[in-house]
Amino acid sequence: MSEVKEQEQKEWWKSKTIWVNIIAIAALIVQSQFGYVLQPEEQIMILTMINIVLRAITNAELEWKIKELN
Repeated sequence: MSEVKEQEQKEWWKSKTIWVNIIAIAALIVQSQFGYVLQPEEQIMILTMINIVLRAITNAELEWKIKELN
């Protein structure tokens, strides 16, 4: 018999992974404006490693639905 475990859900804005990726986009914009540029290979390696660590510690899936106010 397989046991189905109900997984905890959290709002998207509580996701560390999403915030890290938003910060990465902001860093790309800052690089282009101020000239301090990491090599693309370095950027990919750093972001990949951070995402792997965050994925390993993730314990809840995201809830993408908009909650109704009642």
